[in-house]
Order: sequence, then C-alpha cells, then structure tokens
Amino acid sequence: MMEIIVPKDNMNSAQYEIYYKNNIPNIDHPLHYHDFYELYFHVQGKASYIINNKIYNLQTGDIVLIDKQQLHRAIIEDMTEKYVRYVIWMTRDCVSSLQSAGIDFINLFESPRKKDVIRLPERLWQDMLASLQKLHREDSHPEEGSAFLVNAYLHEILILLNRYSAREYVVHENSIKNDTLVQKVMEYIDQHYSEPLSLDEIAQQFFLSKFYLMRKFKKHTGLTLMDYCRKKRLMKARELLLRNVAVSDVYKLCGFEDYSNFLKAFRSVYKMPPREYCKILKNNNSSGKISKLGDENTH
Repeated sequence: MMEIIVPKDNMNSAQYEIYYKNNIPNIDHPLHYHDFYELYFHVQGKASYIINNKIYNLQTGDIVLIDKQQLHRAIIEDMTEKYVRYVIWMTRDCVSSLQSAGIDFINLFESPRKKDVIRLPERLWQDMLASLQKLHREDSHPEEGSAFLVNAYLHEILILLNRYSAREYVVHENSIKNDTLVQKVMEYIDQHYSEPLSLDEIAQQFFLSKFYLMRKFKKHTGLTLMDYCRKKRLMKARELLLRNVAVSDVYKLCGFEDYSNFLKAFRSVYKMPPREYCKILKNNNSSGKISKLGDENTH
C-alpha cells in the first residue's frame, strides 16, 4: 500500500518518537502542522512559540502541547545561543493505548479547554525533565526489557501532564507577546479564509503599508502572509474532504478561485490529487500506518 505524505513533519515510528536537541540553531522553521500529537519541553534558549494565532514567550520548564493539525512554530530569538529542548511525537493510537484508571489522556491534546502552554514551579518541571531524560535514555540505548520501561515512562509523563493541567499551571495573557498585530492578522485570516483575500486588502484592513506588514508577518511566522492563508485553506480543505464533502464544493468553501488553483496548491503540499490523498489516508488510518519521509524537523 502506498504511504501518505503529510505536511512538514513525519514520523518514522508507528507509535511515538522522542528527540533531545542541544545545539546552536542554524535554521528557523516556518509554521507547520502534522497528523500526530506533540509535546515540547523547553530547557534553554531565548524563544517564543506560536500555536494557531497565539504567541507565547517561553521560559525554562515550559511545556507546549500541540494537537493534530494545529499550526505551530518555535521562534528562536537569539540564533547565537544554545537552544535546548525535548520533543515527543505520539500518535492518537499510542496515547489512547496508554489510558488507564479512568484517565483520558486524549483530552490533554484535543479538549476544547486544553492548555497550549503549561508553566510549572521549578520543583515540578524538574520532575518532568527527569522523566523525559529516562525515556530518552531508554529509547536511545535499548536493552532487554526496554519496551516495558518505555511504556512505563510514557505513562508517567502523561499522568504528570494530566495532574499539571488539572492544577491550572498555565501561561496567562500577560506572558503572551505584547505586540498583537501578527496575532490579529492571523485571526482575521482564520475568520475570512473562505473569501477572496489579497495582501493589499489585508494591509488596508489594518491601515498599514503592505511592505511593513509583509516583513513583520514573515519575521514572526516564517511564512509570507499569503502562504499562511494558503495553509489555512488547505487545512480546512483536508478536513472537509475527510468528511466526504465533494471536491467540487471544497475548493469554493475554502476560498480558492477555481479548481485548477486548488489542485495546484493541494499537489504542492500533499504530492497527489485530493481524491487519491483521501483514499490513501483513510486506508492508512484504518490500518494504523504512519507516513515516512527522510526529513526529521524536530523544532
């Protein structure tokens, strides 16, 4: 069976992957999304994080929880300093299989009230860091019994997250970047993606020079303004296609001028026509397959 290609990040495992990165960053990744959950733990480095249309300043010990299909991006504020973080990717099936004692871990990522960023006292984030270190060590150097320990450490991490989430350890509004222009522009596009949009029109909406808006938006998101608009439209198109909405209706509902432009944009991201994509994705979902690509962008 052919494997589906999903945008930007792709898992090589069918269940979970963990990464530890300690480096001087040499690339700044743009907004992206994927078909699995992500837990990001910030250890060191001056950075912010965008989730959908909110921008958070990060501190050591902050935990970012990212749902499937959520646009997100780490913004590295200083590319000369070490940037240290742990990242765990987990499929929905993996998280579901770890549920126990009546705890629904899926809600950590999918609940309408989910926390984007959890900020803990040092004592608690040190506990989480220790759990991540144990998981990474066992995953990187497997020995006899490692599969059982990995399962136990994943359980431990999800249980801790569930406790922290329930205790309202969250990043409040005063920790979100004060400059709200990019956030407001993203919100505007989110609300109007189904309509014809142009750079000139959006700039006029905010009484700004289009050149100033272009530079500011690209600096914060890593995308041009119209690339962001196209991503939002394609995400919505994908959602509608998986709900069996006719392709002839999807492109109109998502703001594409005509089917030809929609097909070109869809192929550029998913590498195949919409109907073929949906057929393969549904087959892969039913069999538990996860797509594979050589690129491992771990934020």
